[in-house]
Amino acid sequence: MGEPTNDGPYSFWTADVEQAAARLAAILHGVALTLSALYLGRYISKIPLAALAGLLCVIAVRLIEVLRPAFPINEYELHVSPSIGICVYPQDGDTAETLLMNADTAMYQAKAAGRNGYHCFTRELTQRAARHYQLETALRNAIGRDELRLNYQPLVDGNSGRLCGMEVLLRWHHPTMGTVPPGQFIPVAEETGLIVPIG
Repeated sequence: MGEPTNDGPYSFWTADVEQAAARLAAILHGVALTLSALYLGRYISKIPLAALAGLLCVIAVRLIEVLRPAFPINEYELHVSPSIGICVYPQDGDTAETLLMNADTAMYQAKAAGRNGYHCFTRELTQRAARHYQLETALRNAIGRDELRLNYQPLVDGNSGRLCGMEVLLRWHHPTMGTVPPGQFIPVAEETGLIVPIG
């Protein structure tokens, strides 16, 4: 599954998608059984693994390369940043729904890594996504339940031994998860925008 990203006006996006589809089709000709547009610039391709075992990543790199040059539309040049998620039947899912969901998970991992890339699905991704969602939900609730606390830690001058300031640390104590380290919940707060109500 892949998603070329372009946030331009709709007419540009439509022309962009048509050109992107043509480039993708040229690369996949004779390799893929299908190239389908799902929605909003998302494409899916079914490739026979028996013929191409071990080459999926090579194909992903080639697809990214073919989308790298600008798309000329009217007097503009548009650039896309494709993100590709790869999953394999049957080890990554035995139904179309599961395969699409897992390819989507892998694609979002590629986006999180900076776009213009691909990611292969692993079971760890599902566990990480579930943990991320669990933390996000719990953090939303924590804000309303006053589970977040500020701890003040004195800063002492090493030479004089005198107090020279205070460091403010955000701490979260969840009723069932216990103390959640800032390194786990601060990135989630920043990614989801929850850092704003936290302050």
